[in-house]
Amino acid sequence: MHVIGWILAGTGSLLSAASAVVLIRANPGSKVPIWRRAEHVPAASTRTLILGSGCAIFSAMFMADGQKYWPIVLYTLAVGAMVGVIAAHNWWVRRSRG
Repeated sequence: MHVIGWILAGTGSLLSAASAVVLIRANPGSKVPIWRRAEHVPAASTRTLILGSGCAIFSAMFMADGQKYWPIVLYTLAVGAMVGVIAAHNWWVRRSRG
């Protein structure tokens, strides 16, 4: 059961980061707020984020009995990947504007 949890955790992290990439590609020249809604939010970004969050949360169910704190760490990494991608995009937009 732990293998399923690890697979779901990895898939959730990748899908969450992919959601941020789709969101950034929809807003190439404008900053994307991290904790608010962006100007353009494609449906694919929302669907990918829902699937990624679901995978990350369900991975905790499969790893809860033996892994203790790992599900929390992996979900934090998934959120950190999203925030990191958006922060890098915002830095690049700010730098290109001069």
